[in-house]
This record gives sequence, structure tokens and C-alpha cells, in this order.
Amino acid sequence: MADANRTTPSRFAATPAAVLSSRAARTASKAPDARLAGACRRYLALEAEFNRLFELECAAQEAGDKARADRFASRQCALVPEQQRVLAEVMERPARTAEGMRLKAEVALMRVQTGGDGGPLSVEDQLLASLARDLQTAAGGVA
Repeated sequence: MADANRTTPSRFAATPAAVLSSRAARTASKAPDARLAGACRRYLALEAEFNRLFELECAAQEAGDKARADRFASRQCALVPEQQRVLAEVMERPARTAEGMRLKAEVALMRVQTGGDGGPLSVEDQLLASLARDLQTAAGGVA
């Protein structure tokens, strides 16, 4: 009969210490920007939903359905306070990793004002877009 007090070996017992410390280092290297990354992803999702609703509003207006267009506009307006709150959080948190820089640059690019041709409206918007793309490149590419 097996000894009831005997413990079974841990499944990590055979894992070399170097592998464990490597895993811990990778986890720690991402942890500094975990909240920033979450806020950036949340903002990008809110922005995507806002834009989707805007497209639906425009389609409803083109179809002459004012009531439906107004409903889509109301849903857009309801997103704005959350967008502003999350954007403020993104701006307050410094990026400490390449992932954080890439995501923050992606948020910055979403904020660039563009014209009908898709290009930046002003010199300031051109500068912001250029800087954000440079940061994405330096941080290892688009998030």
C-alpha cells in the first residue's frame, strides 16, 4: 500500500531552472504594459464600434430612414464617455515595452484627423501619423 504522506513529484521538478527563469523573464517583460495594452485594445474596440455605427447611420440616412439613422447616432453618442475615459487612461500610462509602444502608436493613428482622400488633414496630423508609424516600426511592427 502506498504511503499516504508521500507526495508525488511536481511536474515542474524536471524543468531546468534556466527554462523557468526564462519564462518568468518573458512574463515580467510583458507585465509592465499589461494595463496599457488592455486600455489600448479597449479603445481600439470602442473606436471600431463607433465607426461601424457611423457607417450604419450613413446608410440609413442615404436610404431616407431618419429614425433609424437617429438610433445609430444615439448609440454612437453613448460610446463617447467610455471612449474618452479609456483614451485618458492610455495617455496617462507610459509605454515601457515594444508591445506598449506599438499599441499606443496604433491608438494615436486612430486619432489622426483625415480628409475624404484618407490623408491627414493638417500638418499636425501628418506629423502625428508619421511619428506613430515610426514608433510602430521601431517597436517591431504594427500591433
